[in-house]
Amino acid sequence: MNASTPLPQPPVDGRQSDRALAIARGTTRLLAALDFAVVAELPLPSGRRADLVALNSAGMLW
Repeated sequence: MNASTPLPQPPVDGRQSDRALAIARGTTRLLAALDFAVVAELPLPSGRRADLVALNSAGMLW
């Protein structure tokens, strides 16, 4: 990742606290720095949602 690459940002829908948004943003930046692609608020088949899901080029899913 180079300095001109924009960092991904978690979506803001008004339900999260400022602290929760800051944690999600920091975690997203860390995962991006580790070369993971990050998806925020991914719906799961169970009807729940994952706050953050990350996938790297080796296929490792976090």
